[in-house]
Parts: sequence; structure tokens; C-alpha cells
Amino acid sequence: MLIDSAWDYCYTGSDEHPIRRNLDPAGSARNLTIDELSLIVKIVVLQSKSFEQLSAELAQWPLVVSTHGNERF
Repeated sequence: MLIDSAWDYCYTGSDEHPIRRNLDPAGSARNLTIDELSLIVKIVVLQSKSFEQLSAELAQWPLVVSTHGNERF
């Protein structure tokens, strides 16, 4: 999972995932724990055992949910 804050982020996925190689290439932000983030502006779910269930649960919240159909694992 990748969670973006105003500047820093929280990344909990594999170092081998393509998104990790492109994340903060200049090294100007910090990879913090989720509890250390003061504001959450975006969450990227990289893997889920049930995207359908996750989507249904997220639909209950006042969020904007974007999906990329060909990126489901």
C-alpha cells in the first residue's frame, strides 16, 4: 500500500514492485509509518485478496475511488 501525505508517504509494499522504483527518486520525502502522517491525501492499494469487497466498503465513505481495471492482482 502507498499512502501519500502532503509531502511524506507511507509505503508498505515490496521493494521489487514497479511503483517503489519510481517513488521519490530524489529522496526528498520520508517513508513514515501511517501513524506519523499528519494528513492523508491519497491511498494506492497495490494488492487485495478481494478488490470487489474493498470497493464496496470504500463506497460507504465520502471518497473518490479510481480503479485501473488491468492492474488488479
